[in-house]
Amino acid sequence: DKTASLSYTYDPGDPVKSLGGNWAIGQESGAHDQRPLNEREDILRFVTEPLAEPVGITGKFWLELHVSSDAPDTMFTAKLVDIYNDSLERKMLVLDAILMGRHRNGLDQEDLLEPDSVYRFDIELGNTAYVFPAGHRLCLAISSSNSPRFLTNLNTGGRPYRDTLDTLVA
Repeated sequence: DKTASLSYTYDPGDPVKSLGGNWAIGQESGAHDQRPLNEREDILRFVTEPLAEPVGITGKFWLELHVSSDAPDTMFTAKLVDIYNDSLERKMLVLDAILMGRHRNGLDQEDLLEPDSVYRFDIELGNTAYVFPAGHRLCLAISSSNSPRFLTNLNTGGRPYRDTLDTLVA
């Protein structure tokens, strides 16, 4: 249904924690279990049925996302997750990425968002070669933060990375 929509409320003071990924060194990087984020209500999750047979993916992956926001600027994050077919239903990170609203048309442009207008975001998730075994499920998780891997956007429309949470409190 092209008219259907889902929503969540993003709080810059309580960003979604980064769990794994291709950003840190040592124990913080790699395919970490995303289950500690299960209770968060600021993540939209789209999950397939269990796979009837193994599914291999290879190459560069992009997500086309159509979104709106009541803020002049925000981030949209995407995580591709492998939900294991085991007693724990582990949720292991495969790919993740982010795109700032003001840079949806290119990093060399800054176009703030108009409230409640719908925009297309093309989010580059990166490259991978991965096999999802039979019985596993694929999950696409969408939110507006992934911290500390990516700096938190305060949604003010101010200068990104210069504003801080103190700016909101002052």
